[in-house]
Amino acid sequence: MRSQEPAILALTSGNIYVGNAWASTGRAEGPLFQSSTFSGYQNALAGQTASGKLALFSSPQIGNTGVSDAALPVSAAGVIVNEPARLASHFESRISLEETLTNARVVGISHVDTRSITRQLQVEGQSGIIISGSALQEVTTLISSPQFAGSLPGLLTALSTNPVEPSCQSASWHNSQLVQLLFTSLPTGQESK
Repeated sequence: MRSQEPAILALTSGNIYVGNAWASTGRAEGPLFQSSTFSGYQNALAGQTASGKLALFSSPQIGNTGVSDAALPVSAAGVIVNEPARLASHFESRISLEETLTNARVVGISHVDTRSITRQLQVEGQSGIIISGSALQEVTTLISSPQFAGSLPGLLTALSTNPVEPSCQSASWHNSQLVQLLFTSLPTGQESK
């Protein structure tokens, strides 16, 4: 399991969530689609529905059954989970979900309030962007700029903790102007396996 680096999820509604980087780091964006499955996440990630989208898993924990196909063709651009399983414990498991996503270079974020995000998604469709790793440095520079000074109290502090404090995991910030800049000014791509 990777060391817990901070990551953000920004939604087109202007809401910003702070969590931990999970699987690959970098930047991934796309429309969100929600899955409430506990063990069918393999199908959700590899299906046509996931192609180029961010998969939001609303189940409290994802990955506990592992992945039975080591060559699972993941089509999702990114993954959002509350709590990733630390151990895959199914007898047919060949590889962990985190290893599968890392091998497929899928950017993920964990330890965010997926229930809150699911409620937003049910009210109106959302697109999102996950940012972690070195791309997050550009975000912290942007947040520190005079343009946003004082408008996002606590966000820089939340981004500087490793792992993200539990009190920050249920918090969200709102700034539509910043979210618009995140969607337009940062390069797309994954940076690590």
